[in-house]
Amino acid sequence: MVVIAVALSPLVLAAAGEAVNLDWQHMSDIGQAYGAAAAVFSALAFTAVAVSIAYQARAVNQQHFQAVRGFQWELLNMVADEVTPTTHGSRGSSMRSTARLWRQGRRLNPQ
Repeated sequence: MVVIAVALSPLVLAAAGEAVNLDWQHMSDIGQAYGAAAAVFSALAFTAVAVSIAYQARAVNQQHFQAVRGFQWELLNMVADEVTPTTHGSRGSSMRSTARLWRQGRRLNPQ
């Protein structure tokens, strides 16, 4: 049905133009003006989509960075909680002092 309407549209337009005495050159100029406006709007829409994708990619990168930082924070907390003199041999005292400093900093700057 649509194919038939599209195929017959030039004949219908020609008959309507002769009946009303239309200036086809003027109508063509109007159609081309609408085509140029459509091209500008399409370019703007394409630019908006590209900017949107760029912002989404940036947001995903930030989320990834925050997830990695959170994972590192949890690992450091686990290490600080697990440090004992027996687990690290002769380095136990330095590890204990490092863990103590870490816990103090963790209380001052919780995330």
